[in-house]
Amino acid sequence: MHLVNNIIVLPFITIWRIYNYELWWKRQKLLNSSATKFRTKFNIFFIKLLLVGAIAVVISGSCLIFGAAQGIIESAPDISSINVSPEGYATKIYDNNGEEIQTLATTGA
Repeated sequence: MHLVNNIIVLPFITIWRIYNYELWWKRQKLLNSSATKFRTKFNIFFIKLLLVGAIAVVISGSCLIFGAAQGIIESAPDISSINVSPEGYATKIYDNNGEEIQTLATTGA
């Protein structure tokens, strides 16, 4: 500490320590206050609630998609009762001379 124009000047380190202590003291008061504790608990509860809600939405959406797919599959007609063979046109393969090489489906099948 030294005197400049009748003003006491403290070294920078001392001022910084005082300022730092004041900040620390304010932080301690804030951390120990009931309002801060309530706000922190509420924020944690809200984040947990959002997380549980997001998981519930994902599970519900998965079940909805699975149920919709299962319903579509069950409502589809039985493929054994459907005739999938062609009924009037035949597919034929010709060579360069125009001669028929192979018939893939016969007419009237």
